[in-house]
Amino acid sequence: MVNLNGSIRCILCHLPLAVNCHGICSYCLKQIPIIPNSCLNCALPTVDNTVCHSCRKKNLPWQIMMAVGEYNQPLKRLVHQLKFNGRIELAHALARLLLLRWLTFRHQFGIAKPDLVLPVPLFFLRQWQRGFNQAAILAKLLAGWLNCDCPSQYLLRHQATPAQKMLSAAQRRQNLIGTFICRNILHQKRVLLVDDVVTTGSTVEEICHTLKRNKAGEIQIICLCRTLSLH
Repeated sequence: MVNLNGSIRCILCHLPLAVNCHGICSYCLKQIPIIPNSCLNCALPTVDNTVCHSCRKKNLPWQIMMAVGEYNQPLKRLVHQLKFNGRIELAHALARLLLLRWLTFRHQFGIAKPDLVLPVPLFFLRQWQRGFNQAAILAKLLAGWLNCDCPSQYLLRHQATPAQKMLSAAQRRQNLIGTFICRNILHQKRVLLVDDVVTTGSTVEEICHTLKRNKAGEIQIICLCRTLSLH
């Protein structure tokens, strides 16, 4: 955020930033509701950073899921402003939060650098109406910092689906079958899949199955917000 005298200010408290490129001051960064310990497969809270009991029963098509924090304020407000109010200037600070989370997991768990960074795609009509895909903007920034490729046309959403908001987890999965296509054979490349919000995980699961059918290697998932409850 830039005020009238040209100084860069924190996007949350609007006070001047000591380091202009960060976007969020150190005080506000501490106020973001980070999930301190989370399941390495679903990013939901756990006692420690292990795989939760529920995920142990599943054969998930990805290796790790990382979330910056809960789908709560102030992250929820920032995501809404980016997504629905066209506040593109927020993307840099939000993408930096993704980078910090990924680096934390790299330090703690030794996760490998991806070969490709791919955003969760929007159906072309929805992207046209909105004017952009917020996940694509975040993914491009993150890929630049990680020095990875971020191809824009590898992954497509080739059909529209009814709104997911009022559907159960099972209905969401059924709703998404056959929705995504991958246009390239991935030759065991490691993929980092980027989204703004993960709710039930149905969307990223369907995308991961699509990527695996096209010979993707390890898949990492990262998002800004993880919804802890559907209610």
